[in-house]
Amino acid sequence: MFSTRQWRRLMLVLGLAGVSYLLWVLNRENPPPAQPEAFTKGYAATGVTGKISNDQGLFVLRFQARELVQYDQSDTIALDQPQFWTLQGDQPEWQFSARQGQFDRETQKALFEQNVQAENLNVTPGKHIAFTTPRLWVDPTQYSAHTDATVEISGLAVTASAVGAEFDLGNNRHRLLSQVRMRYEDSSQSPSP
Repeated sequence: MFSTRQWRRLMLVLGLAGVSYLLWVLNRENPPPAQPEAFTKGYAATGVTGKISNDQGLFVLRFQARELVQYDQSDTIALDQPQFWTLQGDQPEWQFSARQGQFDRETQKALFEQNVQAENLNVTPGKHIAFTTPRLWVDPTQYSAHTDATVEISGLAVTASAVGAEFDLGNNRHRLLSQVRMRYEDSSQSPSP
């Protein structure tokens, strides 16, 4: 007949088979909840460059990004390391860059996030202005931008910081909204020997 060792093996196999059958019955009566359908990407591209025009057909924005992703059923395009240039004619006026961004195809507005930098490129030498902020909304069709976050400004012998800012990109004007701190360094005053 069977030795003690063989009986143990037989009992172990029958025990495992019984547990497996019990689990199968329990799962059959209570199936796991259905997983939600995954939100799939519509398309993705790397090394993207392009231009966007306004209602009159004039190019108002040139852009590039390391990666661009358009999701199904969404007007929002996700951007990795985006750079945008607002255009007056063919000349870039402002450059915006960030680690991440989004562009809404319907509203033609962009949101830049994480280490946003903005520079006025169309100025006479020595009148360069640069802005740094954690997030910035840009509306290239209206030549405007704004943020509610902290802004650091440098250029024209001025360093400043504020919370919130509005930018009129077409007229090269900006308005700091609150908690403004500014320091002017007169470079024409040189120390005496």
